[in-house]
Amino acid sequence: MSKALGRIRIPAALLAGVLLIEPVLQGREAVRLVSGDSEGSAGGFKWHSRISPYEEAGSDTYRTRLYRIDVSVNWGEGAHQRSVRLSTLRIGQAP
Repeated sequence: MSKALGRIRIPAALLAGVLLIEPVLQGREAVRLVSGDSEGSAGGFKWHSRISPYEEAGSDTYRTRLYRIDVSVNWGEGAHQRSVRLSTLRIGQAP
């Protein structure tokens, strides 16, 4: 029975990891859309994000640019290490 309970915690941790990064991906958290990488940790989770211009023909003619945001979250150790990676596109000001 303890193995079954251990398996239940994995989806809960996955949900917690997604909830940690979801506000950034949905635009509900202020993120300056500048190309680059950032990382940090919170509550046993380590995260890494990368913002990069999304290449699109003709994008230089507008005052806005489409950016790709990739965020990954890792948790656990050794054989129990897990991760989730999500990506989205957001509109921001052109440099």
